[in-house]
Amino acid sequence: MALTFSEKFRAGIGGKAWRVVEVTSDGSTTSINASDLDLNYITEAMIMNNVDLNASATWNPGSLAADAQESKDFTVTGAALGDFAMAAMGVDVVDFLVSAQVTVADTVTVTIANATAGTIDLATSTCYVKVIKNVGLSTRSGAYIILSPALTYTSDVVTILAIGY
Repeated sequence: MALTFSEKFRAGIGGKAWRVVEVTSDGSTTSINASDLDLNYITEAMIMNNVDLNASATWNPGSLAADAQESKDFTVTGAALGDFAMAAMGVDVVDFLVSAQVTVADTVTVTIANATAGTIDLATSTCYVKVIKNVGLSTRSGAYIILSPALTYTSDVVTILAIGY
């Protein structure tokens, strides 16, 4: 498991060393050593996700009666359970509810539900799906920091702000 580090900012402020580093994963990455950030000890770390995953497809939902729903699966390479998913239809969805969730690796299920009292037939349109990777730090200080969940997709890219000495 090798990570690629690309330093974006380096400074010494208030007796502390500040580092902003872009990290690219090769998959299954769970921790980063302080020495990888040119630090002996990390006193605080913060992580930001750089990449959103997107997909779209034409969808012609059937005519839906009151309280009925329909779902469609979208392939979103790199999506993992626990990631955040959103969907938007390319037409007015009237009073339909639209939800999205990662149901298995690389798959987002979008569900539309008719929340009206009557039958509605939505027009054919493009449905857009966006996945925001759920990446955080379970350990924010020490000789290494632990990513939780792990970077499990090759080419996952995150930015880490680390403060230490």
